[in-house]
Amino acid sequence: MADTLTVLIGKVQAQLLDSATLFTTATLTTSIRQALHEINRVVPVAHAELITAVADQKEYEIGESQTALTIFDILLDGDNEYAVSLDADTYQEDGRWFFRLRIPQAAGETIIVHYTKPFTISGLDSATDSTLTDLLNDAAIHGALYFACLTRAAYTAEANNVNPGVAQIWINLAAVWRTAFNDALSQAKRNPLPVQEPDTRTWEDEYHNWTR
Repeated sequence: MADTLTVLIGKVQAQLLDSATLFTTATLTTSIRQALHEINRVVPVAHAELITAVADQKEYEIGESQTALTIFDILLDGDNEYAVSLDADTYQEDGRWFFRLRIPQAAGETIIVHYTKPFTISGLDSATDSTLTDLLNDAAIHGALYFACLTRAAYTAEANNVNPGVAQIWINLAAVWRTAFNDALSQAKRNPLPVQEPDTRTWEDEYHNWTR
């Protein structure tokens, strides 16, 4: 089960052997936010929505248009077979996601829209649900540790009466957590996304019509 913001802060402080002395709640909240931002940039949630086609209609808005990050595929339901990709253009207007079919579909047909949306952490930026997977929950901790150590390095570099080597120690620690963060993100990226019907065309079919 994914952790809330409060639990994540506690876990990050435990790793740093700190009790909000060096790393305040505000600092770690910012670090967790930065880690989540990078998770959503690299491996956002892949989501699907079913839309019933309307006769002669080309333009549709997805249900989560204000939270979606991008639309990456639009398919026609294949009735237990491979779904077939539809030619469409996607665009944003007033912060909402739409797509426009090149050819309208018959009324009652099922259109499958694949899009990405961000993971959330309960308690962070008004979110009420924690949706991270177990792997990405650990990644959020590693990422928060990385960003927290960089913040501490920047602080000690500017602080008076601090040994110049202290900043480098925090930078070295940050590098360790960055490696763990990258490893978790790389592992999450290997999860397959939904696919359409395999394209059996070859380059000469597409560009020269040699076999048509």
